[in-house]
Amino acid sequence: MKFNSVMILIIVMAVVLSSHLIAEQPKENITIVFPLSRGSYWIYKGTAKWTKPTSISTGENKVMEKTLIWKMEVIETINREHLTTAVLKGHPVDLVCYEEGKSRGDYLIIRVGPGKFYLLSDERGEKALKRLRDKKDLLGGLLDRGCEPFLDLPLTPGKVFGETDWITRQDRRYCWVVEGEHQIQLKHTKGISPSRKMRQHRLTYQTLPDHTVIDFVPGVGITRYTYVHHGTIMETDLRLVEYYAGGR
Repeated sequence: MKFNSVMILIIVMAVVLSSHLIAEQPKENITIVFPLSRGSYWIYKGTAKWTKPTSISTGENKVMEKTLIWKMEVIETINREHLTTAVLKGHPVDLVCYEEGKSRGDYLIIRVGPGKFYLLSDERGEKALKRLRDKKDLLGGLLDRGCEPFLDLPLTPGKVFGETDWITRQDRRYCWVVEGEHQIQLKHTKGISPSRKMRQHRLTYQTLPDHTVIDFVPGVGITRYTYVHHGTIMETDLRLVEYYAGGR
């Protein structure tokens, strides 16, 4: 009888302990998948090519090329219910239409729910930021028609996402496609252990006039950004060389 009582007590303790451990399991923290805490930054190095007119009368052009260091950083974060917004200074897309002396742009990355990320800039970004700072604004229509996610987690190979009008196209143009994934080590990126093994996903966005390729590593962010215009030369290819996670 005493033996049975001891066994029952052990079983009850085991159940309570396992329940406690399950309850203590951390939920997926999206900031770990794409760290957007204030103070986070990414430094990229690469090349930009652009076409510069040399003669208006003859229409002659010259292809320019420059090696650049470009920084993307989170200068502010705004939390509104199921929205998390990172206010950015700089982004690799700055170099898509690069010209000598160009400065870093202003952007918003808005996370909606557990894993949809939208990139806003220019007038649309300014209007959205004003509304996000207004606590009385219910934010209806904040992401209007034409806004499309540039990241939709989880990133499973073959996944297609983007604007509803385009994701059913059979040629998979005008939408994001997760082309594949593989294990890597960012041996030449300051701020990341060279021995750390990580999963990198490749995303592509193809249109008739151009294409964009992004390599994304959960827990780090964009590790490579490539853009190529299919007509007049306009290209950029950037690789992550330094990373810092804010909020530490």
